[in-house]
Amino acid sequence: MGKYIIKKFILLIITLIITSFILFLIFELVPGDPVLDKLGTRATPETIAALRSQWGLDRPFFVRYFSFLGGVFTLDFGVSYTYGMNVSSLLKEKLFINLALSVMSLLIVIVVSVPLGIYLAKHTGGFADKLMGPVNQTAMSVPSFVLGLFITFLFGIVFRWFRPGGYVSYKTDFAGFLYFLIFPSVAIAIPKIAMCIRILRGNILEEAEKDYALTAYARGNNTTGLLYRHVLKNAIMPTITFIGMIAADMIGSGIVIEQVFSIPGLGQMLVNSISSRDYPVVEAEVLMIALFIMAVSFLTDMIHAMIDPRVRV
Repeated sequence: MGKYIIKKFILLIITLIITSFILFLIFELVPGDPVLDKLGTRATPETIAALRSQWGLDRPFFVRYFSFLGGVFTLDFGVSYTYGMNVSSLLKEKLFINLALSVMSLLIVIVVSVPLGIYLAKHTGGFADKLMGPVNQTAMSVPSFVLGLFITFLFGIVFRWFRPGGYVSYKTDFAGFLYFLIFPSVAIAIPKIAMCIRILRGNILEEAEKDYALTAYARGNNTTGLLYRHVLKNAIMPTITFIGMIAADMIGSGIVIEQVFSIPGLGQMLVNSISSRDYPVVEAEVLMIALFIMAVSFLTDMIHAMIDPRVRV
C-alpha cells in the first residue's frame, strides 16, 4: 500500500507540473497586453517599461515560468494586477467558499444516493423503483442553474426559508453561512444524485446475476446477506469512481451556481480577472481548480486500493 501511495503521489506532482506549464503557456499566447490595459494607449513608453519591469513581464518566458512554478509549491502567486494585493490572500476566502459548497454538495449526493440506490436495487420492479424512473430522468436532464432558479423562487420567495442574494459570511455567522449554502448545494446535487442512483442500482443488479452471487445465494444466503456480504463490495467500485468524477466537476458547477445565489466565490472574480487580463489571479484560480480535481482523483484511487487490494497490483 505504501508503494502504491508514493507512486500515485509522484504522478500527481508530475501532472501538476505539466498542467502549470500548459496553463502558463496559454496565457503567454493569449492576445493582449495587461500593461496597456492598465495604463491605456496614451501611456508613455517609459511608464509602460517601468510597469512591465515591476510586474516582471520583461523577463524571459522560462524565467517567469519557473518563478511561477516555485510559487505553486509555496502558494505564492504574486500580486494581482487589478487589486494590488497578494493573490493567495485574495483567493483564500473565495476558495474556502467554493470548497465548502462542493463538499456540502458531495455529502448530500452520498447520503441520499447510496442508500436510495441500494433500496431500489433490492426492491427492483416495485412501486418506488417504477416511480423513481421518470423522476431520475427529469432530475438528470435539468441543469443545476435552472434548479437554482427554481429553488430560489420556491424556498426564497414563496416559503421565505432564506433571503435570495442574502449571502452570510462565515466570518460573521458560520452557522448562517452553512445554512445559506444548503440551497445552492441541493441545486448542484440533484442531477448528480439521479445519475449516482441509476449507476449504483444498475451495478448491483448486474453483479447479482453473476456466478459468484448465484453460488452464494444457493449456499443459503438470503437477499440481504447476499447484497451486503458479496454484491455491494463489487458494485460500489464503479460508483466510487463516478462520485470522484462528479466531485471534481462540482467545483466548476459551484462557479456557475454562485452567480444564481449571489455567492462571492471564485466565479465572479474569475470573470472580472479574465476581462481585465489579471493573469496572476486567473492562473492561480484555474490551477487551484485543477489541483482540487487532482486531489479528488488521488483520494478516489486510495479508496479503491483500500476496498479492492487487486488495484494495488
